[in-house]
Amino acid sequence: MLFEILTLIFLLLLVGMLWKSHTEGFENPSPSKGVPQASKIQTQIRSVLDPMVTPYADDICSLFTTIRQTALKNEKAGQQISDQEAERRVEEQLKQKIPGGALSCPLLTYPKAGSGDIEWLDFLQKVPPDFGARVVLMAVYAKESLQKYQTEVSSSFKESFADICTPDVAETRRSEKAKKSQQGCTLPEDASPEDIEKQVTSLLQKLVEQKQEILKEKGIDLQTEIGSLVKQAKQSQKFLQEQQSKIESGNITIRT
Repeated sequence: MLFEILTLIFLLLLVGMLWKSHTEGFENPSPSKGVPQASKIQTQIRSVLDPMVTPYADDICSLFTTIRQTALKNEKAGQQISDQEAERRVEEQLKQKIPGGALSCPLLTYPKAGSGDIEWLDFLQKVPPDFGARVVLMAVYAKESLQKYQTEVSSSFKESFADICTPDVAETRRSEKAKKSQQGCTLPEDASPEDIEKQVTSLLQKLVEQKQEILKEKGIDLQTEIGSLVKQAKQSQKFLQEQQSKIESGNITIRT
């Protein structure tokens, strides 16, 4: 009888252990098996950069595709120049309107998931200090230039771009200043976590300050709503695309 009781107690204990092991195996799964957690540095960087571009990054790039294509056609009209030379001239013209020039698309490409702080610092170091200001200035220019094209196309279907000006020397000065500032710098792989955090904070602060300073110099309200500018520019873009389709299909005649 005693043996049977001990056997029953043993079986109950064994079942209890197995049940506990089973339930613990499915509760509180390890977070390491899911999406990598964002580091403090990644969160700090994106908290500043995200509001500068989202949710209008794709729209701005679409608008500037139209602007660049239209400018290229005008630049090559009646001239025997290569595509590369025409593109160079267009970008130089954009620099006259947008200090530093129009940003390339996509506006931002973040490091891949799971990247370390050094990769995020490297990414941030490559973001122009005037990035935020240039995004706003691109939206302003897109609205103004596309509306200008729309007005001209509506009257004569002829479009023109500004005469080519002498390239601004600002780029050379920026390059010289950048080289000087990098003397005596520490290699990223040799930097401590504290050094990385200080560098990131400094770069982000510069991004915000440059945006404010440049927009003030241009007389643009710091609270300018990019969405409104993009919406107006897209209306002009749609009109131009419709007219281009009509011209190509032969349903409209260009007045000369």
